[in-house]
Amino acid sequence: MRWLRDLFNPESAQIAGVNQPRLLILDGHGSHISFEFIQYCIESGIHLICLPAHSTHLLQPLDDCLFSPYQHFYRLAVDNHILSGQSQEGIRKAVFIPFLTEACTKTMTSHSIQQAFTATGIWPLNPRRVLGKLAPRATKQLTAIGVARNPQTAWDIRGKVKVGKKLLDIGFISLEDTKVDLKESGEIRYQVVGILRELGHQLETVIAEKEVY
Repeated sequence: MRWLRDLFNPESAQIAGVNQPRLLILDGHGSHISFEFIQYCIESGIHLICLPAHSTHLLQPLDDCLFSPYQHFYRLAVDNHILSGQSQEGIRKAVFIPFLTEACTKTMTSHSIQQAFTATGIWPLNPRRVLGKLAPRATKQLTAIGVARNPQTAWDIRGKVKVGKKLLDIGFISLEDTKVDLKESGEIRYQVVGILRELGHQLETVIAEKEVY
């Protein structure tokens, strides 16, 4: 209640404007579903949306995008502290809070927070961000040489381009149909590799636009 009353309400009211409605998205924890909490929100013009159970890993910006780098920066601070020789008995309380503060400062930036809301489809509103994660992926089919027949990810495309280059290197590509002298095979190889590389970049761009991160 203190956070709602002393922080969220005045701060959000200052941004939204006087008597303007605001939206508060909750994770469904029991502390949020109290009569006092809900009554205060109604009286203050705060609309509540509770995330469905077992969905915070998809819908909550903190879970989806921020906790992982937060843990990374905290562990990095701990590792640097230990490697510096300042501690041989583990992490004490005296340095625990500063490490958390450092990790929080590096993680909770305006840019990363905005990106977290974008990644979960909350703002700008984009349901496909979540629905795409729930859709079953088609079974990956491989060709006889072990590459994806229908690339679904950028990794699949890179693998296909690498295999194509390898085939050129070991001479599995026939030049008989081109009616070009074999002496020109070096130039042919250079052109084909360039085409494959360009195709790879184009396909990566297309898939990146459709992927849901």
